[in-house]
Amino acid sequence: MNSSKIHPTLQRALEYTVRAMGEADSAPPEQLPIIVRARTATSATALVRAIEPDPSYSRTLPLFDAASALVSPSQILELSDEERVDQIWLDEPVYALLDTSITNLGIDAIWESGYTGKAIKICIVDSGVDSSHPDLSGSIMAEANFTTEAAGDLNGHGTHVAGIAAGNGAASNGLYRGVAPEASLYVAKVLNRSGAGSQSTVAAALEWAVEKEVDIVNLSFGTHRSSDGTDFLSLACNRLVEMGINVVVAAGNYGPTPSTIGSPASAEDVITVGAMTDAEEIAHFSSRGPTSDGRTKPDLLMPGVSIIAARATQAEMRDVIDSFYARESGTSMSAPHASGVIALMLQANATLSPAEIKTILLASCDPIIDVDANTQGAGRLIPARALEMALRAAAPSDPSPDDEGAATDGEEEAPTNRPANERPGCLGRLFMR
Repeated sequence: MNSSKIHPTLQRALEYTVRAMGEADSAPPEQLPIIVRARTATSATALVRAIEPDPSYSRTLPLFDAASALVSPSQILELSDEERVDQIWLDEPVYALLDTSITNLGIDAIWESGYTGKAIKICIVDSGVDSSHPDLSGSIMAEANFTTEAAGDLNGHGTHVAGIAAGNGAASNGLYRGVAPEASLYVAKVLNRSGAGSQSTVAAALEWAVEKEVDIVNLSFGTHRSSDGTDFLSLACNRLVEMGINVVVAAGNYGPTPSTIGSPASAEDVITVGAMTDAEEIAHFSSRGPTSDGRTKPDLLMPGVSIIAARATQAEMRDVIDSFYARESGTSMSAPHASGVIALMLQANATLSPAEIKTILLASCDPIIDVDANTQGAGRLIPARALEMALRAAAPSDPSPDDEGAATDGEEEAPTNRPANERPGCLGRLFMR
C-alpha cells in the first residue's frame, strides 16, 4: 500500500470499514465510493475497469484526468500501488444547503441603471430546475441530468436557487425577481429528490459547464465534514477558477459551531458565501471557519433568511407562498445572491477575471462590528459598490505622452482581458497538482 496516494478522508473511511468488518455483529458496506486521478483520464478509466467495479456507479471525468468507482478496501490498496495512480479520494456525498433582500441590497436601483445580467451565463448545479416555471422558462438555455432519476426538480432546492439568481418575476408581476433577471441559465442536475449527490457527479456537471462556456457556476450544497480544501471537489472547483469561471459556493448550515466549512466551500479560489438576516445580523446556522487547515472562510455574507423565490411544482416545499413561490432559509439562498451580483458586474465589465471579481467583492463589503472574520469573512456585500468598482476598472486610462499605454497619475490601470487559455471553454491540457 502506498498511503501517500490515499487522501486522509479516504484513509479514515478505510480504517473504519476494515475495523467494522472485523466485528461479527456489524454489517458495514463492503465497498467504498472513490475517485481515482491518474496521469491521464484514459489511464484512470483503464485502472478502474481492470478491477471490475460496479458498472452502474463508474464514471469517467476526462477534464480532471479521473474516474469514479465503487470498490472494496483491498482494491483501494491495490490501486494505491499502481504507478499510474496519482491520488485516490473518497467520493463523498454532498447535500443541499437550504424578496425583501432585493430592495435591501439596492439591486432594484442597479436594474434602473441598465444592469440586469443580460447574456451572462449562470450554471445552476443543483437538484434541477422546474423548466415550466414562468420566472425561469424563458431563461434556460440548456439542461443536463447527471442523476439516475428523472429530469426536472423533484426536490425544489434548485428551482428556488435559480429564482434567486435569475428569476424574472413573471408570475408575481415582478415582485419576486432574482438578482440578475436577464441572465441566461444553464441547469445541471446532480442532487436527487432527497437533496443528495456525490462529488464525482458534481465533477461531471462541472465538465459540462466548461463545455457550455458559462461565466458563473453556483454550488449551493456541500459535505457535512470540515475540509482543508484538498478533497477532489475543492480542487476541481479551483481548476475551474483557473480557467476563468467564477465559482460561488454556499458556506454551509452547520453554524454557529466553528470549523464547519465543508467541501467545496473550503476551496481556496471559490467565493464562499455565508448567510445574514435582513437586519444585517449573522444567521445562526451559517457555517463558520476556519477551514481545517486554518484559512479564513467564509469570504462574505449575503441574505439567506426567509427568502421568497421560485417554487418547483413537482416538489413539496415547507413554506409555500402560493402556486409559484416558496420561502426558504440557508446559505444555499445566500450563494445565488452573490452569483447574481457577479452577473451584473460582468455585464458592466466583461474583461474581469475571477480573481479580479473576488478582489472587488471583498473590497465592496462592510464588516459587521464585533464579529470575527471566520464568521463573516469581509462582511456584508454592497452590490452597488461592487458594480461601481467593476465599471471603474473598465474605464480606459489616459496614457501619458511620455509613456504610451501607462495610466496617468491618480487613475487605475484597467485590467487586461483574460488570456485565451483562461477563458471558459478553452481547456488546453489540464493538470491537477
